[in-house]
Amino acid sequence: MKKKLEDNSLLKEIKDRCISEIEDAGPLICYILQKNAEPMDSEVLYDIAVTGGLINYFAYQDAVDTLLKSGTIREIPDGEALRYTIADAGADIAEKFMQMSEKSYRDEVMNLSRETSKNIRYQKDVEVVCEPLHSGCYLHIMLNDNTLKLLDLTLFTPDEAQANQLAEQIKENPSALYHDVIQAVMNFYSRPETPEN
Repeated sequence: MKKKLEDNSLLKEIKDRCISEIEDAGPLICYILQKNAEPMDSEVLYDIAVTGGLINYFAYQDAVDTLLKSGTIREIPDGEALRYTIADAGADIAEKFMQMSEKSYRDEVMNLSRETSKNIRYQKDVEVVCEPLHSGCYLHIMLNDNTLKLLDLTLFTPDEAQANQLAEQIKENPSALYHDVIQAVMNFYSRPETPEN
């Protein structure tokens, strides 16, 4: 990986495409792990790298396997979850990647990393339950931030299909629901009162 990383043209190219080579994917994975303050959940790393469009699925899988076998990164079991952390050799690769890549690309990667981590945390902290009724459904929505309940809302929908559709949309981006509810309440109470006749 070090030899490939030293090719300056490579680092200028990767910002414009989804990485499909193991030699290119490894340094980026090391960089993401190094910038994370604590061990990173394997699902979060996958979502940043693959779902975020930075690394092709196959290159990601092969790069992670190679990095683990070489001791560049380490697995840390955490209950049912699996976390990755960077080893000293990986930190060296991440430093070299940082020196050779453009700041705008690194910023883009870190913004994606923060946004993905936040969204995954919110998705884990949302509970959506559909309660069928004779003439429709109640959709119970609870948004939590660790032990703090942020939102507890019940909506009526005319049928279960609409309830399920809403549930999926809420699970995809629960922070948007919270933001929109807060915004609607603030807008409602900030309107000037209309005088009574």
